[in-house]
Formats: sequence, C-alpha cells, structure tokens
Amino acid sequence: MIKIKRVRALDNHLLECLFENNEIVIYDMAYVLEQNSPMLDPLKNESFFREVFLESGAPVWKNGYDLCPGAIWTKTRDER
Repeated sequence: MIKIKRVRALDNHLLECLFENNEIVIYDMAYVLEQNSPMLDPLKNESFFREVFLESGAPVWKNGYDLCPGAIWTKTRDER
C-alpha cells in the first residue's frame, strides 16, 4: 500500500504530498471540490482545508473526509 509521510496544504486547494519513496507531488483538489456534499463543503473554506493531517498515511480533515493515497499517486501520474 502506498502511504504519504507528510502532507501540507497550499493555496488554491492544493496539497503537497511527500510519499514514502521521498517523491513529492502536488495534488489539485479543485475538481473534487466542485461537487456539493456535506463532507466536501467544509473543505471549500481555505482555513478548514489547511487543517489537513495524516492518519495511517492518508490525508484527513477533522470532519472525517479522507483521501486515498493510491488515488493521489495515480492522478498525479496521469497528469504528467
């Protein structure tokens, strides 16, 4: 399983993710946040978005929304 060892929120709903292989990727969450959902709506607030943390190698927010590290890895590979 692919894990992230550090995550940092950047401006414009970007996440900087450092994977266990020491590769850093920038993940743009704009397409995710276009959806309207009770879980996603708080993340549209920049200050809430910046409160991202890691739990078991996955980015998580305090409302329980989480991202799959494998999906981040695949999506950032597709964009290259």
